[in-house]
Amino acid sequence: MLPVLSAWRRLDDARHRAAFYRQWSIAADAGFTVPRAIETSGACDDAALESARRALLDGTRRGRSLADI
Repeated sequence: MLPVLSAWRRLDDARHRAAFYRQWSIAADAGFTVPRAIETSGACDDAALESARRALLDGTRRGRSLADI
């Protein structure tokens, strides 16, 4: 049963990432800067994704590139 639960969690993780990227894409298409686009996505329910989102937001606010972050 554990592999099924593990697979389910991976799907849930993918769902959170997809929602985040979708919001980011919409904001970028609207002409927002990278930090503003990340801000508009709002906080994430998934703790790992929220940590990554905060790191991206903090880094881009400091002028770092996404590749550097």
